[in-house]
Amino acid sequence: MSEKTSSGKHLTKIVGEAYMGLHTRAAQGAFVVWIAINVPAEFFYGFDNVVYGVPESHAALNAAKGTGVTQCEKAERLGYSMDLCSYARIDIGSVSGEGKDSPAFGLPKPNLIVSDNNNWFPAGQMV
Repeated sequence: MSEKTSSGKHLTKIVGEAYMGLHTRAAQGAFVVWIAINVPAEFFYGFDNVVYGVPESHAALNAAKGTGVTQCEKAERLGYSMDLCSYARIDIGSVSGEGKDSPAFGLPKPNLIVSDNNNWFPAGQMV
């Protein structure tokens, strides 16, 4: 495995800070929204104490960091089909393990899920 470039290190820092900020704000009582990747985040900018997480981005991070297979296997042990989108299975697995195997410690429990499809409903039912 090659060493990270300075840009890669900088991106890792930015992403880590974003996820930790999300967890911190949620712990301080912010209203947490999970949004599908194609839902405009700008909808939530006008609210004072609302934060959002994007399950697809969280799943991609898990896959890139090598924890995606572990998360998918957890979801499959819970009875979710291998035919379900792998991003959904990754987030279901992460939720079932309370974020312990996620490089970002999972996503905070949502108060609201906004999606244009039904891939994320199984994950939403678990929280």
